[in-house]
Amino acid sequence: MFLFNSMRDLHEHLTYFSKAEDNNAIGKIQLYLNYYLTYTKLVNALEQSEESPVFTLKIKLDVNGKTYTESSEDIVDAISQLDEAEGFDLDVRYYGKNGDISEKLGEGTLLYPDIVDNHYGMSEYLENLSDRNFGYRMMAYYDEQDAFVSKYIDENGCVNDYLEERGTVTEKGDGYSFCLTNNFSILAEFDSEKYSEQAESLKSVISEYVTDEENLNLLKELWNEGEIGIADLSEGCLNLEDFIEFTEAFNGVLSEIDNEDVKLRVNGTGYDIENFIAVKPFYDEEENKIRVWLAD
Repeated sequence: MFLFNSMRDLHEHLTYFSKAEDNNAIGKIQLYLNYYLTYTKLVNALEQSEESPVFTLKIKLDVNGKTYTESSEDIVDAISQLDEAEGFDLDVRYYGKNGDISEKLGEGTLLYPDIVDNHYGMSEYLENLSDRNFGYRMMAYYDEQDAFVSKYIDENGCVNDYLEERGTVTEKGDGYSFCLTNNFSILAEFDSEKYSEQAESLKSVISEYVTDEENLNLLKELWNEGEIGIADLSEGCLNLEDFIEFTEAFNGVLSEIDNEDVKLRVNGTGYDIENFIAVKPFYDEEENKIRVWLAD
């Protein structure tokens, strides 16, 4: 029997540039990796129906001149070498539905708890270390809580939600595609009678950008309630170039409305966790326009 907590997408990359100074932290990382190697075998060994969610673990470890993956026969031995290695490079990805495993064995029950529910992966073992001979970054999304988190650790310390540290998009987006958090929305509220021409312009921009008919019909319901924008498009993904073009067109219409006459709400994040890329739109009140943070 499975007790699934939520869908997880967690990606971490850790590089030690020289021999680790804190063996206690490395020991915890070794336990962490070995735990999930065992956890994955348990998930795959238990009988599952076609509807059962899939849990995927991917590991790539470069240590002592060799490369190992989660399917390498000697991956456990390679993990045991991390505390003595003169540096290593580790990439870990957990994806899919997972949670606590409870399985009856005769008269007893085996409970194998899921530990990724901390949302922060290996970072809890690293963020308070005094030695900074490593670099670490992570992104994660958890659909049950609609929680997107990101961390970046280097010689200068630990940065939570490092989207806020990276500045705004100034160029087109190299074709990156993003999935969206469930609360993703850009909604403008203003007097559509006073600004009837601008209201129709925004509807035209949105109708061109949102090509899915079902999503567009949901947005039209918001228009009838006096709000114009995009919202809850989490079923699909968006291309960064298209999104930037959309915000530029949206801003062009906003510039025709007096600042004090419009109320704009911006929420959520677009993310490509595999490539550690994410965007977060926000409203610049002084300039009366939407701007976009880009983290990479």
